[in-house]
Amino acid sequence: MTLADSILDNSETYRKFDRMGMLRHLNRFPSECQKAWERGLAFSLPSDYNLAQNIVILGMGRSGISGQLLRRLIMMESKTPVWVHQDYGMPPFVDEHTLVIASSYSGNTDETVSAFTESLRTSARKFVLTSGGRLGNLAKQEGIPVFTIDYQAPPRAALSHSLFSLMGILHNIGLLHVKTHDFTETIKLLSQLSLDIAETSATNSNMAKQLAINMQGHLPIIYSAGILTDLFRGSLGNTSLLLGSQRK
Repeated sequence: MTLADSILDNSETYRKFDRMGMLRHLNRFPSECQKAWERGLAFSLPSDYNLAQNIVILGMGRSGISGQLLRRLIMMESKTPVWVHQDYGMPPFVDEHTLVIASSYSGNTDETVSAFTESLRTSARKFVLTSGGRLGNLAKQEGIPVFTIDYQAPPRAALSHSLFSLMGILHNIGLLHVKTHDFTETIKLLSQLSLDIAETSATNSNMAKQLAINMQGHLPIIYSAGILTDLFRGSLGNTSLLLGSQRK
């Protein structure tokens, strides 16, 4: 066993460096996706929301990533245009045919709160996805539907709820069609992968640990296409990474 193996297979390593408990959230990711999907399906919106002809998703950071992933999913099966707005203000085409979705885990993201405030001057249909904050309070004051995220975690660990809740909500009103078999298979694969790369899985059979060892001392660059492009762009910002290692 190499030094790297012994470190990665030592539970004390994770207790020492994972002070925010991210490992716990990662291990719970598949089950939280399932929970978020079910809560989204159970969320009721006014019956005319399914008449929207275009969708604008307001969100920064992980909420923006969820919006981009959702946009890709809808694009694959529908002609409904989806715009992900990651800025202040509001796109000029927003009107009575638009569904505006404001997504902010904290509810205090300045750009999202500003854009949502601007949307109140329009006749668009609206709803909010948040755990509370200024965004949640403003929506409640205006009588706009609020889906409350009940998962306590750092925003970067709440992707399961910001994405799968939205999927369930839009599926429920007919703007996104998710096949039961596809969803069940997705959760099954996520659950198996979570076990395969868990911290308790030995390095010799753990792809994540092997990747970490191969990347040590090298500059990683990630190449991706299609739906993964939005995921990596949102996760890494302006950083360019290559999945794998480059040896000089």
